[in-house]
This record gives sequence, structure tokens and C-alpha cells, in this order.
Amino acid sequence: MHQRLGRRDFVRIGGGAAVGAALLGTTPRTSRAQVTVSYGSPGGVDEDEAWKPVFAAFNESHPDIEARYVPLGGGYAPQYLQNLQARIAGGNAPDVFFVMDGLVAGFAERNVIVPIDDYVQAAGEPLDDFFAAHLESFRYKDQVWGLPRDGAPMALFYNAALFDEAGIAYPDQTWDWTIFLEAATALTTRDAGGRAVQLGTGRGEWVNWVWQAGGEVLDPSGSTCQLGEPPAIEGLRFARDLVVEHQVAPSAEDLADQTENDMFLAGRLAMFFGARGALGAICKADFPFDAAVAPQGPGRRMTRTNVGPTVLWSGSPNQEAAFELMRFICSAEGQRLKIEPTGFAFPSRMSSTNEEWFTGFQCGQSAGTGINLAFREEIEQGWVRTWPTHPRWPEISTAITEEIDALYQGNKTPEQTGQDAARKVNELLTAPA
Repeated sequence: MHQRLGRRDFVRIGGGAAVGAALLGTTPRTSRAQVTVSYGSPGGVDEDEAWKPVFAAFNESHPDIEARYVPLGGGYAPQYLQNLQARIAGGNAPDVFFVMDGLVAGFAERNVIVPIDDYVQAAGEPLDDFFAAHLESFRYKDQVWGLPRDGAPMALFYNAALFDEAGIAYPDQTWDWTIFLEAATALTTRDAGGRAVQLGTGRGEWVNWVWQAGGEVLDPSGSTCQLGEPPAIEGLRFARDLVVEHQVAPSAEDLADQTENDMFLAGRLAMFFGARGALGAICKADFPFDAAVAPQGPGRRMTRTNVGPTVLWSGSPNQEAAFELMRFICSAEGQRLKIEPTGFAFPSRMSSTNEEWFTGFQCGQSAGTGINLAFREEIEQGWVRTWPTHPRWPEISTAITEEIDALYQGNKTPEQTGQDAARKVNELLTAPA
């Protein structure tokens, strides 16, 4: 999930970084025999439980380091970032912490986090087992600023029962936009008053349609927004038409009191795009379900992948020990310990996705292996990307989202949306940071 964050958010973060830098310069390193390090994540009942075996195993294998799990609250939403910022500003942030997609460059630019290249080299930590798409989101200015603990691409979940009732073949790699729209249309039903009883598909993320049409958000240098270009506008048009023209995806009114995930679980949405973590709820569904790769667009097959950014706080007085904790959290063993019991995440290591504990996972009324292998197929085939790595991405994202909201409400054409978004973003890119 991307957050609406502005420049002031990062001003506060920058202030915290200054505190961290001061601490780093004045606080002596403790001896390894007495080192305590912490890891911060949003937390919650299920997540807290999932981390227990990871920290038990780490502390057992590292008697000279005491690792503590610190749930900061706020969920995977802006509140978590606010809680984290308060800890950074107060000089008591976790030594290692999770940060949302798209924020790594901004944190790096403001010295909130440190590059880990030297630690990686000193530890002999091989990075070639991480999926390249995940690891690339940590590369900024020719340095690596963290490791991915997990990170699932967006795949297409579907209600197999609704497909069977309609006599429609399940989604597969042959699906393109045309087949996808035909299925979504056939799976949409309305009552006599025109109210949606069942919708064929969720909206999907706007950026997926832009990428699938061959469009881009920013140019390779990150200096110009390209949403006003024809391929991007074609993607925006398809996204808009699903909601406004074809009316096969939820409108703002449909989503006023429930999410697409809620609609899917209630049997009112035949398909929706989600990460593997959505299985936490979907596994409880009272109908058979599965997942498939995203459809092929006129330009390519592409979808956004989440990443679980795990970074090292610049204010940590015990960075070497903190890096050891980061390594373990992001190791194949650390990921297995956290993910295997529930299966509700996607490993960031290639080797992990070939192990039976992952490939053989089933839950609830899952109808096939797509809930495991569709995500792996997307990332192995290079059909995934992350949000652009840019220090001003939160501001850029907010500016674009405002235009996308108007697009889905039918208040702007795709051309107007793309051009207005490009203008706003270009103004940001040329303005002083």
C-alpha cells in the first residue's frame, strides 16, 4: 500500500536523523557480550505470533546478542510511519525496522538509515539468492540500503465457484485485456434498479494498467513524469473504463463501506488483485478460490510487487549486531520460520520458493497451486516491478493519487488525468526539496 505523505513528513524524519547521527557520534559501542538490538514492525496479534519463532531461533544461535521484537502499532498504514518517526525523533528507534515501499530513497537521502554494503561484504553475505526485483528497490546511488524480508507481487485471486457457475474457464497465461474484460463482464450481475449484486473484478492498481500498456511513471533518470504520454494514457483509460464505462469494477459508492477484499469474501467480487498476504483472510472463505498471473496488456505483462524493506537505523549504537539480526530475519531460515506456519507471505529468496513448505502450501478451500506458484511465476518471468526509487516518491505518489481519484469518479478523462498528473509531478521534481 502506498501512503499519502508530504514534505513535512520527511522534514520530521530528517530531524530524527540528526538526533540519530548525534547519538552515533557520541555513544560508544557496547561489547558484543552485552549487545541488545531491536527490530520494529507494525505488529498485531497474528504478526506478533509469527515473529516469535524467528527471535527465539536468533537468540538461541547468537548468545552474544539479545534481539528484541518491538511492535510499533499502526498497521501497514500511515499511522505506523508516524509512530516510527516519533521514535526516530526521540532517539529511541529500533536498531532495525520495517519501512513502507517507496520510502527507502527518502530515508537514505535524509540519513535516517545507513547503506549496508560494507556489512554485506564483511559478512560474506551473498545477495544473488534474493529476487532481483526485490533487491533493486534497495539500490540507491550505487549503494544497497537494506534487505527484503518478503514481498509478494500482485496476482489475480478468483472465486472458482462463480467461474464454474458461469461456465468460464479459470484465468491463465493466455489471458489478455480482452479476455479479462469479457470474463469480468460475464461475471457482473445487477438487480432491476441497476445496483451491483456481483461485480466481475476489482480495480487493480492503476500503475499495473499503465505498465501493461507500455507506459511509465517516471523516465529512467527520475527527472520527468511520463504519465501524459500515449501508452500511459491508454493504461489509465482501461483502468477508468473498468469502473465508469463497463461498470465491472467497484465504484466509489461500492467501496464506501467495504474493501475489495471484503467484497470478494462476501462472494460479491469474482476477481481481485492482491498480494499473497491476502490469504490471511481469503483462506477463511466459504468457497473454492485460487490465484493466477496478471493478464497480458497491449505492451507487456507487468504488475507491481510489494517489498518488505528491512533497514538499519543510522542512530543504532550497535550496528554490527543489528546487521546480524537483519541478516537472520531476511535469511532463508528466518523467512521459513515466519512464513511456513501460515503461508500468508511471499519469500524474497528464490531458494525458499522452491522448497516444499512453500510450494505445497494449501489452506481453506484453495482449489489449486496458484496461491503459491502464480506469485513465483510472475517474479521469475520478470513480470513485476516496484514503485520508482525516488527520494520524493511520497509527494509524487500523493500528487498522482489525487488525479487517479478524479479519474475513477469520472470527473476527468484519461488524457486530462495523465497530463495533469505529469504537470504536478514535474513541478515537484523541479522544486527545491
